[in-house]
Amino acid sequence: MSERQGRKRVLVVAACPLPLPRGTPIRIHRMSEALAGRDVEVHVVSYPLGQSSADPPPYHHHRAPAPRFFGRLAPGPSVAKLLLADAGLVWAVRRILREQRFDIVHAHHYEGLIAARLAAPGLPVIYDAHTLLESELSSYFPSGVRRITDAIGLTIDRRVPRLADFTISVTPRLRDRLLELGGVESENSTVIRNGVRLEPFPESYDVRASNTVVFAGNLAPYQGVEHLLSAFGHVLRARADAKLLVFTDSDATTYESMAGAVGILDAVTFRQVPFERMGEALASADVSVNPRVHAAGQPQKLLNYMAAGLPVVSFMSGSHPIVDGLTGLTVPDGDDRAMADAILALLAAPARALKMGRAGREEVRLHFSWDRAAQEVEEVYDVVLGASSGD
Repeated sequence: MSERQGRKRVLVVAACPLPLPRGTPIRIHRMSEALAGRDVEVHVVSYPLGQSSADPPPYHHHRAPAPRFFGRLAPGPSVAKLLLADAGLVWAVRRILREQRFDIVHAHHYEGLIAARLAAPGLPVIYDAHTLLESELSSYFPSGVRRITDAIGLTIDRRVPRLADFTISVTPRLRDRLLELGGVESENSTVIRNGVRLEPFPESYDVRASNTVVFAGNLAPYQGVEHLLSAFGHVLRARADAKLLVFTDSDATTYESMAGAVGILDAVTFRQVPFERMGEALASADVSVNPRVHAAGQPQKLLNYMAAGLPVVSFMSGSHPIVDGLTGLTVPDGDDRAMADAILALLAAPARALKMGRAGREEVRLHFSWDRAAQEVEEVYDVVLGASSGD
C-alpha cells in the first residue's frame, strides 16, 4: 500500500496566531488535534504569535519567523500582517516543503490560501472559509469609505476562493453566498461546521435568577459590541437590577467609555477569564448575547454558550445554529430594541430560559463534536486526493 492510500500527510496553513482562545484559532487547533487522532500526520504552520501551553499538541506546530519587535496582532487587516506575518508565513511554508513531503495543503483565511498557492503550487489546496469580507472588511475602516471597502471585500470574496481546489465553509449560509458570488462551484465545496468540547462546561444547571446577561469574545469592530451596549441600556431602564458581564482579553477602554457615556457603566463588568474557566464563568449568567451583525460564519461563542446551557439572544444573520424559540431568540439585524426585548423576555421567564439552555446543550452534544468534523474533513481529503491522482 502506498503512503497516499494509507496515512495522509497534511500541511495546515494558519494565517493567525496559534493557539488562541477565539474562533479561527480554536477551529484550527481542535480540528488538527482530532485529525491527528485519526492517524493523519498533521503539520501546522502559523503566525509567530500564540499562547503557550504546558501540554504539546498531538500535531507538529511550526511558527513563521518573528522580528523582535513583533508583539501582538489584533483581528483585521494591517500593514504589519501583510509585510511581516503573511510574508513570513510564505517563507515558512516554502521552507517546510523543501524539507518534507505532503499530500495536501489545508489553508485557513484568505491570507493562508494565498500563501499556500504561492509556496506550494504543485499541491492540491483546500480552503477553509470562516467568513466573508463583503460584510466584515468595512468594520475595520471609517464609515466614510464603506463603499470602497465593501467593493474590495466583495471582489476578494469572488476571486480568491477560486485559487483553491476545494472549499470547506463553516456554515450553509457562507457556502450559499460563495456559490452566489461565483467564488466556488457546488461540486468542489461543502459545509463542515465547528465543534465544541463539553468537558470544560458543567453538566447540570438550575433555574437562574441573577438577572445577568453575558457576552464572551474579543472586542474587534465586527463583534457589534456597540449594539450590545445599546441594547443593554434599554434592558437596564426596564430592569434596574440587570447586570452585564463582558468576558474578553481585549483592551476594553473604548467600550468602557461608551458604556459610561450612555450611563450604564455601573452595571457593566469587563473581565478577563482564562479560557479553561470560561464554562464556569458563563454558568453564572442567565442569558447570553451575540450582537454580531451580517455574520455569514460561525461565531464560536454560540457553541460555547450552548455548551454552558445558556439561552442565546442573537441577531439573525449571525445566529447559526440557534433555532428561534427552541435554543434561543433571534431578532432582526441591528435592531437594538428588539434585542433588548428578547433579553428581557428571557430574564422574566427563567424556567423558559433554562429549557432553552438545556436544548442548546443537547444540540451541541449530538451534532457539534470535533471528532465528527475531523471525519468529514478527512473525507474531503480523500475526494481531493483521488481527483488529483486521477482515481
